[in-house]
Amino acid sequence: MHSELAVLQDIDLTRFLLAQGMDPCVGNTPPPAPRTPTCGSKGWLLYLASMFSSLKTFTLLHSHGANLSYAHALHGAAYSGPSQIPIIQHLLDSKAVDVDELDVYHVPHTGTPLLAAIMQGHVEVVRVLLGYGAHPLACIKSPYETSAEELARALGRRDEGASKEILRMLEEAKGEREREGRLGGVPVSGGRRLGTSGTPGTPSTSGTSGTSGTSSAS
Repeated sequence: MHSELAVLQDIDLTRFLLAQGMDPCVGNTPPPAPRTPTCGSKGWLLYLASMFSSLKTFTLLHSHGANLSYAHALHGAAYSGPSQIPIIQHLLDSKAVDVDELDVYHVPHTGTPLLAAIMQGHVEVVRVLLGYGAHPLACIKSPYETSAEELARALGRRDEGASKEILRMLEEAKGEREREGRLGGVPVSGGRRLGTSGTPGTPSTSGTSGTSGTSSAS
C-alpha cells in the first residue's frame, strides 16, 4: 500500500503512470458482503485516492476508468476527514453516488458515509453530509449493532464537544425530516430498511444476503 500512496499523493507521477498504460481498475471483482478486507480489488485504488489524494488526482483516476462502483469513495473521504470534503462535494454534486450508500464491499463495515464520519468524530464532514440529505437515523444491524446517535454518544468518551455538536445536528436533521414526512426509508447495513417507527420496511434490494442496498429518502 505504501507504493500506491506514493503514487496517489503525487499527481504528476499519477499522470505519468497513466500515460504509460497503468490500469487504475486492476484487481479482482470483490464479492458482496465479504468476510475479509478487499484491498487490491477493483475500486481499491480509487478508495485510497478518496482518503489520501487531492480532488484533482481523484478525478484524474476516475476519468481514466478507475472503478467507482466498488470503491465506496464517499465512505473513504468521509472517514478520512475535512481535508477530503472537496471529494465529498464532487461526488454528491455530480450525483455519482448516493449520500446514503451502504458499504457492501468493505470490511469492517461502517454502514453509510455519515456513520463513518461520526465514528471518526469529523464534525464538519457530518455537517456536509447532513446538508446533502444523509439520513440521521442510519444504522448497522450486522456484524454489530449501532446507529448514528449511539456512535455520536460513544464519541463523547474521547471528544465531548464533537459528540454534543453531532448529536445536535442529528436531532435537527431528524426534526426537519419529520416535519417534511421524510423520516422513513432508514438505510440499514446488514438488515432491512426501517420505517418511521423503527419497524422493518421495504426488504433489501441488493440481492445479497444480510446486506441491504442503498435506500432513498422519500
